[in-house]
Amino acid sequence: MLLPFHIPGNAMTSVELAHVATLLRVPGSSSLLPCFADFVVRIATGPTYDPELAQQASALSAQIRKAIFDNAVVTYAGKPIFAYEVDGFGSVALQGTTSIRARARFVLALYAFNLRVFSRR
Repeated sequence: MLLPFHIPGNAMTSVELAHVATLLRVPGSSSLLPCFADFVVRIATGPTYDPELAQQASALSAQIRKAIFDNAVVTYAGKPIFAYEVDGFGSVALQGTTSIRARARFVLALYAFNLRVFSRR
């Protein structure tokens, strides 16, 4: 990593925080969780219904998403693209080749953001 804020990881974090907020808003939501997450909920202390924590998760998700759009969208070859990493002060790192995991994470996050993934054409 060159700069401190990895955009694919932060984008996926934003998406998953929004999912957690949705689950925390539903009474009896542990039945909606996948089996691994259900296991984690069962061993964790505290209820699965927590509107206050849901609000905090939702606010953090929105804050991360806003930061991504404010700091990581740059123009390259006349088209807006997302930087791979940013420092929050205007410096960005563009990466042509990244790991498969980072690419998949970012594409899933963009899909969850309801954004069209631009082709190179």
